[in-house]
Amino acid sequence: MGNAKNWLNFGSVRIQDKDEEYDIEFTEASGRIYYKPHYAYKRYSDNGTLKYRLDGFEIYIEMDEMYNIDSNDYTKYQNLARVLNSLVYVSTDTEDRYATITARYNDGADEKNVKYDCILTSDVSPQDIARINTGQVMALSWQANKRYNNIPDIVEGISDNYLVDENGDFLVDENGDYLTDTE
Repeated sequence: MGNAKNWLNFGSVRIQDKDEEYDIEFTEASGRIYYKPHYAYKRYSDNGTLKYRLDGFEIYIEMDEMYNIDSNDYTKYQNLARVLNSLVYVSTDTEDRYATITARYNDGADEKNVKYDCILTSDVSPQDIARINTGQVMALSWQANKRYNNIPDIVEGISDNYLVDENGDFLVDENGDYLTDTE
């Protein structure tokens, strides 16, 4: 999904239900946010010139790697099931149901993050969550519940450019330190 020019990678993600009763942080998770342009209209004029008006961006979030790698991670998945159950529409509802997805880029006081209220778009069942034993991984897809007028400008300079292999994994030396392009 998505155009390579319109996505952001992220690491670590927080999922909250609408009432913020459940707040789950998957610190080892990774994924992407896609910003799909939405046009109010798109047509060709008589002389063949493309006419269009950008009306905002539809936002799609894919969480690829939500690992269960710690013996206490099962509580995260129990709460994830509760969040997903909270999305089920009840006929007496007067408001929409959604989960808040926060893609976290940095820890600490200067934390940069992107937060969207989303609906679940991937198929998932309670059995999928129950089968997430230690060492397993789960993936979820979401879509923001409204269109946004801009793409966040989260771009920061870094002092070192870390080297990665063809799979996107960081290269390290024999001491476990990241290799940079200055070495």
